[in-house]
Amino acid sequence: MASLLFGFPIFFDAGFVVFLPIIFSVARRFGGSVLTYALPSAGAFAVMHAFVPPHPGPVGAAGILGADIGLVLVVGLVIGLPTWYVASYLFGLWSGRRDDVPVPELLSADGPAGGAVRTEVRTAPPRFSTVLALLLLPLVLILLNTGLNTLATAGVVDGDTTTVGALRLLGQTPVALLITVLVALVVLGRERFSRAEAESIVNSSLGPVCAIILITGAGGAFGGVLRTSGIGDALAQSLDAVGLPVIVAAFLIATALRVAQGSATVALTTTAGLVAPVVAAEALSGIDVALVVIAIAAGSTVLSHVNDSGFWLVGRFLGMDVRTTLRTWTVMETLIGLVGFALAFVASLVLESAGAGARWRGAQVRMGPCPYPALPLRPARPANPAGPPGDHPTIPTPRPGRSARYPASTVLRRRRTRTPPTRRRPRPPPRPRTRRPGPPRWAAPRPGGPGPGGGRRSPGTGTPTAARPPPRAAGCGC
Repeated sequence: MASLLFGFPIFFDAGFVVFLPIIFSVARRFGGSVLTYALPSAGAFAVMHAFVPPHPGPVGAAGILGADIGLVLVVGLVIGLPTWYVASYLFGLWSGRRDDVPVPELLSADGPAGGAVRTEVRTAPPRFSTVLALLLLPLVLILLNTGLNTLATAGVVDGDTTTVGALRLLGQTPVALLITVLVALVVLGRERFSRAEAESIVNSSLGPVCAIILITGAGGAFGGVLRTSGIGDALAQSLDAVGLPVIVAAFLIATALRVAQGSATVALTTTAGLVAPVVAAEALSGIDVALVVIAIAAGSTVLSHVNDSGFWLVGRFLGMDVRTTLRTWTVMETLIGLVGFALAFVASLVLESAGAGARWRGAQVRMGPCPYPALPLRPARPANPAGPPGDHPTIPTPRPGRSARYPASTVLRRRRTRTPPTRRRPRPPPRPRTRRPGPPRWAAPRPGGPGPGGGRRSPGTGTPTAARPPPRAAGCGC
């Protein structure tokens, strides 16, 4: 968290070098791999350097695209903080468990060779409140400029007055940083350093500053050459033909430039110059332009390798070889770019869907009632001035149908008053058949033969001959 706070006004390389003694002291105190403490700190400086003004990359990209610096600052913080937590803090913890890198002996106080004696005079370090105030001074001045611009746009203050103009001048990024340098030189050097020592410190600080100014100027000049050559218009036409969204195209172009030349600041400024015609043609809102700036910043951090000065800075100060640096620092930078772009792209989709819903609701309110009359259910029959309906040559005499025989009110009334049909009664089950009591005649026992009938059976009747009764005599009364 301290690296995130100090990453506002301090550039990546200067902030990381300043924090190295703190990182090594904490690593020796608590133990474990130095990557557990160094990668989150380096990732915090990298996120702030790429995503948040007043660093030269996002400031230059916002100026080229016409984005508001304050809005870019807010969007950069909202996207940068979760990006740092996921891609730098969590990855640093996991990488520290995987690669056990010991604390390098870069800051050890070894005596001179040959038994000589070295004498050093060290002054007392400044108070923490003084250092914190000096670190927050440029941030306060830049936020003052942003707040005055916002109030002037809203009409709360008059932006043409002399006082407001002077305060806005103090809040400009170069002026704010120059004021901070002068105040630090006076506060820290008046009682602790002589004039010669202060001059030596200032001279030693010009090297990194000149390198940063040279990189920023070279990136701006390269982007100007590309813009003058007309590549921006060609890129706009190609993007229209491909159909990629502006935010996706900006991320891909920044990634390609980052891999090709290695500098994040040059990738930011050059990509902003290339996509500026597309952004102007799309007529995006302020928040959409700020998200495009963040997408460019995310693309400018992807795949930091051997052509990047930060790659060698982190690798050499932490005592890692090229292979270990590639699978720690390069992977972390790539994760920062991918997570940051994913958050910016999702935010743009949410804003686009919300804007489309608002436009649809506004169009629905503006439509009002339907201007067209309602169509009749049946076409109106033209009048027949010549005589009765049957005399017209084209209109036949209508037959009285159901609607003519029964008025609509009668039909509706019948339908409403009709009772629901009753259910049919179930059919009763069939009665079981009853058999006469006693055995059948053919099953009566018959003497003289096998089985119940015995004897032989007479043809045609099926009854045994022995069981047939004798014929009756004539006139027998039995």
